[in-house]
Amino acid sequence: TIVAISRDVIATVPRDLVEGALSLGATRSQVLTRVVLPNAKIGLLGAVSLGAGRALGETIAVAMVIGSSPSMPHSLFSLGSTLASTIATQYTDAPTMHLAALGALAVILMVMTASVNAFARALVRRGTKDAV
Repeated sequence: TIVAISRDVIATVPRDLVEGALSLGATRSQVLTRVVLPNAKIGLLGAVSLGAGRALGETIAVAMVIGSSPSMPHSLFSLGSTLASTIATQYTDAPTMHLAALGALAVILMVMTASVNAFARALVRRGTKDAV
């Protein structure tokens, strides 16, 4: 997601700006840092935000990697649990009250993911509009 959107955003940087900077004697790295990245920075930020939104929705892969422990992690390397992995691992054998709590977690996760994605899409849209 991040790479594909970043490539599209960088492609919207006007070719005239790049060629103009090169013809004035700028090196390729100067063109990248002083022309391309400033013109594409909002779109790139949007791409990173969309990637983060997608990562919020990943469930099983994350549950397997982090160990899906119900306890609070004490360090960066200890076992933990995300909202999505908690819902996936506990939904099948949950009693009624616990099921309601898992439903609330699902709503919270949905609102968080929708908010991050809406923010990122607005940034990408704004970034491509500014570049054209």
